[in-house]
Amino acid sequence: MITNEKNTFGGQGKFIKSKRVLVAPLNWGLGHATRCMPIINELLQQNIEVVTASDGTALALLKKEYPTLTHLKLPAYNVSYRTKNMLWNVATQSPKIAFAMLSEWFILQKIIEKYKIDAVISDNRYGCWTWKVPTVFMTHQVNIKTGIQWLDFFVNRWNNLVLRLFGTIWIPDFPNEPNLAGELAHGFLLTKVKYIGILSRMKPMKVSEYFDIGIILSGPEPQRTLLENILLKQISIIQKTNKNISFLLVKGKTDLEQFDQSDNLEIHGYLTAEKLNKKIAACEVIVARSGYSTLMDLAKMEKKAAFIPTPGQTEQEYLVEYLENQGIYWKSQENFELQNVIEKMAVLKVLKIENGKEDLLKNAINQLTNQLINK
Repeated sequence: MITNEKNTFGGQGKFIKSKRVLVAPLNWGLGHATRCMPIINELLQQNIEVVTASDGTALALLKKEYPTLTHLKLPAYNVSYRTKNMLWNVATQSPKIAFAMLSEWFILQKIIEKYKIDAVISDNRYGCWTWKVPTVFMTHQVNIKTGIQWLDFFVNRWNNLVLRLFGTIWIPDFPNEPNLAGELAHGFLLTKVKYIGILSRMKPMKVSEYFDIGIILSGPEPQRTLLENILLKQISIIQKTNKNISFLLVKGKTDLEQFDQSDNLEIHGYLTAEKLNKKIAACEVIVARSGYSTLMDLAKMEKKAAFIPTPGQTEQEYLVEYLENQGIYWKSQENFELQNVIEKMAVLKVLKIENGKEDLLKNAINQLTNQLINK
């Protein structure tokens, strides 16, 4: 809810007007929205008003998690993975993506004026830049990997040029090794970059409930649904021969208030962050896409995991190959078998990244808010 600007006390007893920050995650599965939640929480803790802007399932998730905030709609990129060739998927949809970016730029300028926005934090929304107020672009892909080496050069030249339009680049990872993103987030010439550590709405906890396998689905359609069908079929086959294995399935569909429980299978359409945190804590092994936000959640909770990269998404394929050196298990969608995961449960490695005690996110937000106070 937007309110009139109110006065608060800032540092050293300074009397200031409260500030308002727009947080705009890309709607590409739920990952961009979920990793913005720690940022929103920290802003609210620092008495900064937050307005969110997105579309589709990402916007629906933010409305569920923060019902009292103001939520605005931005144009949808509507990218889907119809084939296993990422280059072809993006190339055929590039006119639509470019038009959405241009549209969101014009809409953003109006939002800034209408809602008196003091700063913008964009999570991978390339059109959310402006000269009017300080801007932050958040990404873990400064170095984009297309799967074609010569093409990487041109794509990353373009990417770097666009990123320079933003005042600051926030990278949700650690600056040194060990880290989670590897070459995607390290080794570049950009300046004005701040590493903000792993962003996760999850935390380790002990619960009394237990599941052997927890399946957490996410990502763009139609691949999300295809994987759901594959895994449900495999669960059905396993249950015919082994009734002792318990499964949890969270579909990741914000518009589906589903709850089913039969035999050793529990199914939810969608769970809020608090409920999902408890369910993940109850699982011995998590099966999920290798989206970066999912990796951050499971690293924060130090869970055993088995990953299935989205077909055609070279970023997810790179991440599992990078983490494979740390003993993380993964298989392609066409080769993945739940039975193999069950057989390897005892020896699967925990996803864990140990790196420094400094609160990098708090430091980055403090720097941004100090910049707003001194405007």
